[in-house]
Amino acid sequence: MSGMKQLTTFALTFLLSALSLADGWILKPPYAAHGKTVWKVSVKATVGGVEHDVRFKRTLAIDSNGDDGAKGKESWTDFLFDGNADPDQDATWDMALKGDGGVASAGQSGDYVKMVSPFFVVYPNKEVKKGDKWTAKLKPSEADKEISVAYEVSDETKLGDVDALIVKATFSGEGPFKASNTYWVSKSGDILRFELNLTSWTVPLAGQSDFDAKVTGEIAK
Repeated sequence: MSGMKQLTTFALTFLLSALSLADGWILKPPYAAHGKTVWKVSVKATVGGVEHDVRFKRTLAIDSNGDDGAKGKESWTDFLFDGNADPDQDATWDMALKGDGGVASAGQSGDYVKMVSPFFVVYPNKEVKKGDKWTAKLKPSEADKEISVAYEVSDETKLGDVDALIVKATFSGEGPFKASNTYWVSKSGDILRFELNLTSWTVPLAGQSDFDAKVTGEIAK
């Protein structure tokens, strides 16, 4: 009898988990007015034949949010270049996000849009589950070629005790910039962790554009 009870409990748990996954999650931007999110970021890149390890703190502070998107500021601070602190590199710029969470404008030029866009997810604003796909378009400036972004929910997992969807994104287009990224996104839409594999990444802050890099990061607790 005890064995039958355990089997029934296991079956119910499995069924509830399957139903939860089948129902999916409503994935939408998490950017509330006056909210602030901080990520710890690591960049590994080879520039001029020299390998570099750069670490910094990335902060997104939202001032206002409405149906047409959010506005605020992004900061990259507390830089460590190959283990050496460099406070002179700290920078802050204006950010505008679309209603789907994509970057509408950033900083002084389209180069800033190209720099920060891989850190953001364009949300489908609908229920999604494993295997679901959607697409987005990115045009950093009038002079830039359009970039296509293809998203897919590849799996569901846990980061610690937090449920997360694993979202894959592929950036492609006629220009040299390409990316193959993975994001761990919570039910509230927060990007908990990311891995960005970037080709010809433009970074105006570095004074050196169009280099390949692997960028990883996780939300600060």
